[in-house]
Amino acid sequence: MPQVISNPDILVEAVKKLELTAELFEEQAGKPKYKGDLEVVVYGRDYAAGKKVGPYVRLLTYDSGEEIMRQGEWGGNTFYIGVDGRLDVWVKDPTGSQRKISELEPGVCFGEMSVLGGVERNATIAVPSGGKATVLEIARPALRLLRKLPKFGHTLDNTYRAHGFGRVLEDFRRNFPKHPLQAEVPGKLAVCYLESGQTLKAAGEFEALSVTKKDAAFAREALWQAAELYEKAGREPNAAAAYERYVRLNSGPLEPSVEARYRLAEIYRKQGRLPQRQAWSRELVEAEQKGGNGRTDRTRYLGSLSALVMAEPLEEAYRGVRLAEPLKKNLKLKKDRMQQVLKAYAVAADYGVAEVATTATYRTAELYNDFGKALLDSQRPKRLSKEELEQYNVMLEEQAYPFEEKAIELHEINARRARVGLYDEWVKKSFAALVKLRPVRYAKMEKGEGVINVLH
Repeated sequence: MPQVISNPDILVEAVKKLELTAELFEEQAGKPKYKGDLEVVVYGRDYAAGKKVGPYVRLLTYDSGEEIMRQGEWGGNTFYIGVDGRLDVWVKDPTGSQRKISELEPGVCFGEMSVLGGVERNATIAVPSGGKATVLEIARPALRLLRKLPKFGHTLDNTYRAHGFGRVLEDFRRNFPKHPLQAEVPGKLAVCYLESGQTLKAAGEFEALSVTKKDAAFAREALWQAAELYEKAGREPNAAAAYERYVRLNSGPLEPSVEARYRLAEIYRKQGRLPQRQAWSRELVEAEQKGGNGRTDRTRYLGSLSALVMAEPLEEAYRGVRLAEPLKKNLKLKKDRMQQVLKAYAVAADYGVAEVATTATYRTAELYNDFGKALLDSQRPKRLSKEELEQYNVMLEEQAYPFEEKAIELHEINARRARVGLYDEWVKKSFAALVKLRPVRYAKMEKGEGVINVLH
């Protein structure tokens, strides 16, 4: 059951916060423009003989999984505006199963068609699992007053027209399948669905347009719209299919095709499908580096991020090699894998993107530091005398020293970036590493001498 927030101050702040209702508090010539309407809607007004009109709004909170309205119910007396927390939109498919088709962000009005048209609820709106939401419930009598507000009235009229026109188009498609004007229906329906917040339906119409339209540029744009809308609706498999088709069909500008590859990699990252993420990141870097004059700041930025992604499995493979017997074989394997990782981080750093350069520099430094430590911790040959073991340890220390020095050198390169105001997470980590590697100098930083002073 929803909880009613009875504190009037919190209610007023919520009404002020919402773009659709904030105009209630507008002033004109220093006086409230909608004083009477505000009083009735939010506070309620007392009249003679003890009669009271309003208030017509309530602030409600819903917990995880709770339904705000249900598809098929007749709820013509109230509608809602989301205040805090996202909401899921569910509809029944032809088999009767519930299917999530979209999400509503705070500030979106929903349920108003039941009030305007006297029809049953066309979707179930619920709080996502693990979430919480606050909504403004608005009673039917407030509709007449709120329509005076320019923004609210405009939004409501557009929604009503979109729903009505959408139903006309759906009937036309169903009843006249061979009519010559059928070719125009998907585009018009896509717009109607967008305006009425039916994200998944709009995505389907845009995808249909991408197949039927002969204009290649128009088809690509429609497919991009479909992919974005599928992603917004939480339909990641559909979004991935649309983005992939966009990449394969796109012979136009480089930037959108690179963007599509990046979004594909991100979708697969969220799904935990790391091989697919790696494949699209690799394809992105290859396409970006061959982009010639089509390269932009955005493509370079996405290329640098993807280059870092490509380095991740290489570093994991490097760290999986232990310097144990057979030592000579494992040492060569670890060196070879280290070189692969270094090349990968060099590609990322060469893009010249500050946040990626600091990341690559830090990780490269730690790679050298790790290799030096791995040498010192390596398995010792068997049957060494005490004296031979001492000599062997000295030899290992001599071999490990250059790697530690290289690590320090790279961390100091990162640290010097603080001079020009670049002090991100990776620069901070380099300073922390230097405190351990060169405590005599860099421990001063921890005692209050400051980052910049230590660098001079």
